[in-house]
Amino acid sequence: MAPPKKAVKESKATASSGSLMSKMLKHAGKYAAVLSNSPFAEKKILCSTDIPTINLMMSGILDGGLTNGCTQVVGESRTFKSLYCLVLVKAYLDKYEDAICVLLDNEFGSAQYFKSVGIDPDRVIHCPVTDVESLKHTVMTMLEDMAENDHVIFFLDSLSQIASLKETEDAIEGKVVADMTRAKMINSFFRMVTPRFVMKNVPFLFINSFYADTTNKYADHILKSGKQAFLSSDTILFVTRSQVKEKGEDLRGWSFNYRVMKSRVIKEQSKFDLEVLYEGGINRNSGLFSLAEEFGYIKANGAWYEIKAPFMNTNKQVRSSDIENNQEFFDLLVKDKDFYKFAHDKFALEGNALFEQKDVIEIVDPDTGEVTVVKIDEED
Repeated sequence: MAPPKKAVKESKATASSGSLMSKMLKHAGKYAAVLSNSPFAEKKILCSTDIPTINLMMSGILDGGLTNGCTQVVGESRTFKSLYCLVLVKAYLDKYEDAICVLLDNEFGSAQYFKSVGIDPDRVIHCPVTDVESLKHTVMTMLEDMAENDHVIFFLDSLSQIASLKETEDAIEGKVVADMTRAKMINSFFRMVTPRFVMKNVPFLFINSFYADTTNKYADHILKSGKQAFLSSDTILFVTRSQVKEKGEDLRGWSFNYRVMKSRVIKEQSKFDLEVLYEGGINRNSGLFSLAEEFGYIKANGAWYEIKAPFMNTNKQVRSSDIENNQEFFDLLVKDKDFYKFAHDKFALEGNALFEQKDVIEIVDPDTGEVTVVKIDEED
């Protein structure tokens, strides 16, 4: 029996489409592929940190983290910008044993912190840069010389402080003229390196600063160094800080408050907190207490709290400090499938499939230690 006419037409269309696809692919270049098979169509998480809140703000999942492409951290001085980037650098170097870091340095302030966060300085190329032109030449030649499976992470500290070659030459010659080349050179730099960072699977972290818009108190901050740095960034985090101390106590440290100015995966204006204490350093459970309270796994009763999470067998009333010091609670919390999904849904863009939420997650029984693998969307 002959097939229906409609089926014949669909078959011809499919065959024609496949033939056209093959014909066009021959002219599309060596990196071209059908979108469903393209290695550049979706970003993949390169490494995770041991701080769930950082993973969450970078990718929308608690065990996510750093991807390739450009990540920009903006803020005032002394707001943990460089150290935030170094946490990501360390995670990358820990993940790939053969990886190195290229520190593009024109502030000469962050190099002293590499050892303090556990980074081996023998795996870091310290590359002083004095102008945008030398920055562009250095990064481009390195990227062009990289093999397909080389693992390199670039860190620029900082973009806003870098001069142009003309600005430098004018100063030496005593010319007092406006430099009209710097913004063009920075835009040129990002136009060149951005596709290569993605195609070479390379992460690029950089520090920037901002201007306050004095004409409108409700306007967002104006980022320095031109529009292209904004357009090229996959993630832009704006950071401020507040003191950590109880009434009558000395200053214990700082809470660094991150606001998402731009992200391809996180809802804009999302806010995250990262606590860093003088004694104890970075609190790896930063932000989790308030999220657990919002989800209902911690319930306040005056000055006391009760843990309502199903994975903790307790009905005791405790102080907030008792929960904050209970590492077992937080370890189980980030593995709890319902909390994991809540954190993703709260911050990730609707329909976000860039970092697919895992189909399964390991749940640890607190009494037996038995590990059970369950589906995220599985009904209880």
